[in-house]
Amino acid sequence: MPFSELLVAQPLTTPAIALWNQRLQVLNAGDRLRALCDAVDYQNDLALYQWAQWFALALEFKPDLIVELGRGRGNSTCLFTEAANQLGNCRVVSLCLSPEWDEFTQPSVARVVSEDWFRPLDARLGNILTTDMNELLGNSQRVLLLWDAHGYAMADYVLGHALPLLRHRQHMVLMHDISDTRYTPGPKDYQGKTLWRGNNDGYTRLVLGHLNSAVEQVVAIVDFTSRNDLELHSADHSLHQELSPEQIIQLQQQLGEFFSQNGHWFYFSLNEKAETEPIYFPAFSTEPATPEWIYRKDFEQIQQQLQQAKTDLEQAQATIAAIQTSKFWKLRTLWFEIKKQIGLR
Repeated sequence: MPFSELLVAQPLTTPAIALWNQRLQVLNAGDRLRALCDAVDYQNDLALYQWAQWFALALEFKPDLIVELGRGRGNSTCLFTEAANQLGNCRVVSLCLSPEWDEFTQPSVARVVSEDWFRPLDARLGNILTTDMNELLGNSQRVLLLWDAHGYAMADYVLGHALPLLRHRQHMVLMHDISDTRYTPGPKDYQGKTLWRGNNDGYTRLVLGHLNSAVEQVVAIVDFTSRNDLELHSADHSLHQELSPEQIIQLQQQLGEFFSQNGHWFYFSLNEKAETEPIYFPAFSTEPATPEWIYRKDFEQIQQQLQQAKTDLEQAQATIAAIQTSKFWKLRTLWFEIKKQIGLR
């Protein structure tokens, strides 16, 4: 059967299924995961239970390529590289502008792992938006993509450049920094704060349906999945609804701090759409887009300047006409004519 026909026939795994099926692997890797987490030393960005969830998902999904868009200190970089080492036929390409991995994390991690551990990892320092995703993907057929870099330009890149290239490959897209209010409810009121206006400033947050976030990514992904009738899956929902009470008790006993029913991340895949169904992608260009309102503002300013120049010209013409009809101007003209006739300079 052609690969394209297998896409819809093979259902996605879920966080709950992955964690349950890979619970012994998570348990066996517990000491290594904890050592890596301590080396990164930034659980504020990714808690230990989230390490376990993504580690289990990678083992269950069995990608041949993991792409990390946004690295920061490198929590996910470490857990995915550990998963790639266990899978054996998987590489990790991590893209980020931050130098923290090279300057801080990699030397720290090197003290708890062997040199061979880094072989599956290609940690690049550079601008994600100028990276050719087609070249990066190569012949990979099962791709796990972590979309952790924020901003609307990054959303254009992922939705308009990366996803069309993933359309005909098995893939999952993971997104951090989004909470599910059905399981981690926050205050409904604004708490005296203004409306969210973009940027993760840690002050205001945006609520869209049951999604709670502080980054632009949530707006872009709700727009994209809504246009394409795609399900935007919640890790929290999976962990709360797909595990039986007996499974929850067993996971709590076996995994301890590596288990939580909270996830604070979402995921989706275009594989859930049939091959014959259209998918609508936004445009993407490596050239920075200039918002339409800027062009409109410039046009209005030019119109105002032209109108002012026209007014100034009319006033100048009126002034010249008034001078030319004055007695002084007539005497001045007569004097120049007399000088010319008698040969005076």
